[in-house]
Amino acid sequence: MKKVLLVEDSKIDAAYLTAVLKNAYIIEVANTLFEAKVKIIEEPPDIIVLDLLLPDSSDEQTVNEIRYLVGKFKPKIIPI
Repeated sequence: MKKVLLVEDSKIDAAYLTAVLKNAYIIEVANTLFEAKVKIIEEPPDIIVLDLLLPDSSDEQTVNEIRYLVGKFKPKIIPI
């Protein structure tokens, strides 16, 4: 199964998206950009579902930092 990193600071939205995706993917959740960066370094996901309005970054900063980190792994990034 493919691994999805769900980067979402809203617990309600994260729970909903996890429920929708859990039968088709392995889901890992990060609530901040910092958490997401740690998880990407530890084990790069196949897909990143990315909330652009995180408490510890701006939308442009979020996308740029995630793209920099994933580098050669090139997972699909789905902004929400």
